[in-house]
Amino acid sequence: MERKLTIRIWLLLGLIFLLVIFILALSHRMFSLRESKSRALIIAELVRDTLTSYMVMGVMDKRNEFLDRIREIPMVESIRVIKGEAVVKQFGPGSLLETPQDDLEKRSWQRGKLLNSWRKVSERLPTR
Repeated sequence: MERKLTIRIWLLLGLIFLLVIFILALSHRMFSLRESKSRALIIAELVRDTLTSYMVMGVMDKRNEFLDRIREIPMVESIRVIKGEAVVKQFGPGSLLETPQDDLEKRSWQRGKLLNSWRKVSERLPTR
């Protein structure tokens, strides 16, 4: 009788331990995703605002130097600029790399909303 009670208590403690580990792992994952998204948004907004300033000042020829500096940031795997319709109308079409390349980018531009992919944190910040 006492042995069965001890086994049940250990089983219950083991299940509680596994539940706590699962909750900690899940919360760590959610925190990591939220932080990654926040950093991506900050970089996207910085690039958008800087390029807008470059357009106003008429120094868009310095754009690639700025983007190269952003690419040097250790957390930035890649960065591309995609021209929206209003920018194309005002400044003309850009290179082929400045058009939406995948379905996520195309949907983001069509909807005019930020879309993300959780397979790989990837932010698309549409501006019109």
